Amino acid sequence: MWRAEPDETFTVNLSNPQNAELGRRRATGTILNDDTKPGNNNPQPKPPNDDIFPNAENLGRLTGEIVRTDRIGYVVGDDRNTEDYYRFDLNREGTVRIDLDELFKDANLQLLGSEGELISQSNNEGKNPETITARKLEPGTYYVRVFPHLAARTEYRLSIDLV
Repeated sequence: MWRAEPDETFTVNLSNPQNAELGRRRATGTILNDDTKPGNNNPQPKPPNDDIFPNAENLGRLTGEIVRTDRIGYVVGDDRNTEDYYRFDLNREGTVRIDLDELFKDANLQLLGSEGELISQSNNEGKNPETITARKLEPGTYYVRVFPHLAARTEYRLSIDLV
């Protein structure tokens, strides 16, 4: 008799970093049940979830450097702009370097996967540039999140490069 496997939750503890500083040293993850009933050995892959960040600026396929300038933390209409999202697609495995610079105040940077999961982040203090280098990213859809630290308002330059 076929029986679905339950989701599995695990914890990762990090220690003794080399050439890096650890922010959070502990994280919890869940492996979701993706078993299929017998006879369904060719499940269709799920498309990227465009509903996660519907306002993300679509940068298209990343084949070289893409640069954008913008500002974050300012009031626009009645709302404060606290998150900018950018979407890009990779059609081959590669190393992606993301730089956030030309800051007047503190802002932070995150690289997210197609389901919104955190892949990497940079949270340097003050006006220091933020950099993420993600090696061996698999083909797929990725998102970049730019956000101010607390009440900061700043202009920025974002560079995303396939190296």
